[in-house]
Amino acid sequence: MHKSTADINLREDIIICGHRNPDTDSVCSAYGLQRYKEALGQESRHIAVRCGRLNPQTKYIFSHLGIEPPPLLPDINYRVHNIMSPVCLSSPYASISQAAQVMKEQSLRLVPVQNEQDQYQGVYTLDEMTNFLIERTRSTYTNYEIVLENLINILDAQVVMRGKQTIVNAGFLVGSMDRDQIAEYFNNLDLTRFFLVIGRRRRIISAAMAQGIAGVIITGDSLSDEEIRELDPSYQGWVLRSSQHSENVTRASAMASSVRTHLSREVRTITPDGLLEEAKQILEYQPGLPVVDNEGRLYGMVRRSDVINIRKPRLILTDHNEPTQSILGSEHAEIIQIIDHHRLSPRPTSKPINFLTAPVGSTCTLVSELFLELSKTLPMDAAKILLSGVISDTVMLRSPTTTDRDREVVTRLAKITGIDPMQLGTDIYTNGSMLKGMPIDKIIKNDFKEFEHNGIKLGVGQIEVVSICEIDDMRDGLLAGLDNLTLAKGGSYHWTVLLVTNIHTCDSILLSSDYARGQAKLGYEKSEKQIYDLPGVMSRKKQLLPALLEALTD
Repeated sequence: MHKSTADINLREDIIICGHRNPDTDSVCSAYGLQRYKEALGQESRHIAVRCGRLNPQTKYIFSHLGIEPPPLLPDINYRVHNIMSPVCLSSPYASISQAAQVMKEQSLRLVPVQNEQDQYQGVYTLDEMTNFLIERTRSTYTNYEIVLENLINILDAQVVMRGKQTIVNAGFLVGSMDRDQIAEYFNNLDLTRFFLVIGRRRRIISAAMAQGIAGVIITGDSLSDEEIRELDPSYQGWVLRSSQHSENVTRASAMASSVRTHLSREVRTITPDGLLEEAKQILEYQPGLPVVDNEGRLYGMVRRSDVINIRKPRLILTDHNEPTQSILGSEHAEIIQIIDHHRLSPRPTSKPINFLTAPVGSTCTLVSELFLELSKTLPMDAAKILLSGVISDTVMLRSPTTTDRDREVVTRLAKITGIDPMQLGTDIYTNGSMLKGMPIDKIIKNDFKEFEHNGIKLGVGQIEVVSICEIDDMRDGLLAGLDNLTLAKGGSYHWTVLLVTNIHTCDSILLSSDYARGQAKLGYEKSEKQIYDLPGVMSRKKQLLPALLEALTD
């Protein structure tokens, strides 16, 4: 099993997930279905996840069996790290030429820049490049921040003499005047801020070097090796030799200017965990979106092309089919399969899907039947987990939802695993108590499902206990907690209830929030305020839910 969700690729992988506030059947059926898909050898990778924390019972089962549970995936929304491109300039001293090449290859209007420590420095934009080139044609003495390695690479130049500075702020002069004119010209300039681009004019080169020019670029391979050796060896600047002619050298040299002095931070950024929808909104107003974490580390960028025609995440639902119970973001996903044993209220799909449902006691029963129909050997880990899921959801085969199919599956899985099902059930309910150290709100929401009927939003929780006495000291707290979830107290539900089931006597009690409309028609005997006795009731879906919905029917 996957220990984390870090390697999940929502574009390619198929996610298998049970309902929110997952119970044992939900998690175990997802686990078993992943192992089944692997046994089939399907092309796409199937990954079981859970969208909520493990309850004590489920945690005990996986720990007791020494099996890694499905990893936590709170939602199935695309995150920026799922779609971003690792495009950036790796140094603020990268040349404008390098930036132009990246923009051309990636069809970008901006490219983010990082330093040697991967820290975000800003963006270099196409607009900035355009302004730079326009300004260059207007100004006679434009100065550039020249990284000599960039200049050498752009010109494919030979280093004749290496200067002391590796980064030089300088412009470019072309030595095309006659000797007298250029001498006068030199006298009016600070040559330490210029490179001289010149052909075979040794005396002018020597004069410029004597006046401390920043560097000399000799074009067209015009000076011989012997003439180059005669240059002043005490000169402290750079001398380069390029086979290109002076015009090309001058034009190309400006593109060796670093992007550092042209960077902008006046663009919005987004973190790697940012949502796709947020990225889309930002990209309506800027042509690219740098991806930067809270420590300032640059990861790449999101381009407009990255958010167009993205394949929807593919999702398989286990142990539920109602949208309100699905993992967050499921409304943006493509549901490709459902395996469930509850009432049907799925959202519409755009095309036919595989939908396996039956009135059995556990979704793990349905997954087990799929597995047992294969001629391949059922993996031991899957057999143990599926057996645990059936035992849990049928309350050790005592629930009224239990069918002969559940009993048959338990018999066959017990034979494969060598595990006594009833002893397993006793261990699960003894060691996986829902009440050990759990706060009131967690007890209520631990196995909690929501339903809608006639415009009424209903929340139904369930816990299973060895004895009803386990909740004696917390009844008032549980009732207050149920009330706090209702609209009257600022919550989300019209009516909330908690079914407390005794696994040994196969009876339950029902704790209810204060909701007169529902309570007036609820056909159970009230033992005390907002508490009802439910003899013989164990199943939320088969026994309790129909009674609650009937109470809400006009």
